[in-house]
Amino acid sequence: MQGVINGAITQRPKKVLFWSCVVDFLVSARISTGAKMAEAQKKRINTKAKGTRLEHRTMRVLEAAGYKCCRSAASLGEWDVIAIGPAGVRLVQVKANRRPGSVEMETLSSFVAPTNCSREVWVWKDRARQPIIEVL
Repeated sequence: MQGVINGAITQRPKKVLFWSCVVDFLVSARISTGAKMAEAQKKRINTKAKGTRLEHRTMRVLEAAGYKCCRSAASLGEWDVIAIGPAGVRLVQVKANRRPGSVEMETLSSFVAPTNCSREVWVWKDRARQPIIEVL
């Protein structure tokens, strides 16, 4: 690469030219990768926290309707929320944006419950005020 100093044409050593190109490449790669990572982190949602938030929201709705609620933490059972009230017992599976898959729906549908017990799937769509409730 040539440069001009005081009107004279100078030649840069090849070794310096090579390392300046390497540094330029690494800096540009780091900037573009960092921007992509920052963009990906903005879009990333903590799904566990979102599920917990929706379970608590479901409990608030049911408690306002006169039910006493219990949440199955970490979803180790089939049902996320169990609500006991004057009209009976409600077993609720809470989902965000979509219904459960076919295997999970089969498990929920085949769950044996007393006659006064309602098995329900509540789907909360993003930014919706009310869930879509499906009684099984």
